[in-house]
Amino acid sequence: MESSGIIYLVRHCATPNDEANYPVLLGQGIDMGLSDAGKEQAEVLAAYFAGKGVETIYASKMARAVQTACIVNQSVEGAVTFCTSLIEVDMGNWEGQTYEAIMAEDSDNFGAYLRDPGTYGYPGGENLSQACRRALNFIEKLAEKHPDQRIVVIAHKYVNQAVLAHFMALPMNRAREIDQDPGCVNVIRVFRGVMELQAVNYTSNFELAEEEDDDQCDIESHTCVE
Repeated sequence: MESSGIIYLVRHCATPNDEANYPVLLGQGIDMGLSDAGKEQAEVLAAYFAGKGVETIYASKMARAVQTACIVNQSVEGAVTFCTSLIEVDMGNWEGQTYEAIMAEDSDNFGAYLRDPGTYGYPGGENLSQACRRALNFIEKLAEKHPDQRIVVIAHKYVNQAVLAHFMALPMNRAREIDQDPGCVNVIRVFRGVMELQAVNYTSNFELAEEEDDDQCDIESHTCVE
């Protein structure tokens, strides 16, 4: 049986902003670390990856991803590499604002963003196609570098959504429909140079598709795809 690689695409664990009643957009400009709950989530991730044979970790250079990676690395023997290509989407003028404020103050740009975020992105920042391209190009290089290995890639909500939309053949205006909870794991299998998405947004029990007998499963509203 031919061997295959696994890329575990992870969203960083929770920050105080994730726990706020009215969270703001955290792009590249606010370098917020993990909350106490987020650190506990990272410990759960570390426990999951222990014994999984993970060779190495790649993570965004932003504090919330760095802290997640450092905690996970306690159970993984490989080194951690911090990468600019995995940082969150540049949210430009909307950084630090709530969606409610943006809708009230910049409704025209917000409407264009909702219709086609792959073309009309964050004013003064990136669109989702640009964010997808830089992150996906990097992940493709990792797949070539580690074709038969298991690696962890820790990035951010909007970057992950854009990359996952690509794998799911969805237009970018549907990327926001893809749940990416803090500390979630997505599974990408690499076989003969081809990457195939196998699990999306697993958080609570980590019964991932690579360990399932069936091609599809539905656990606590999370989704596995063929």
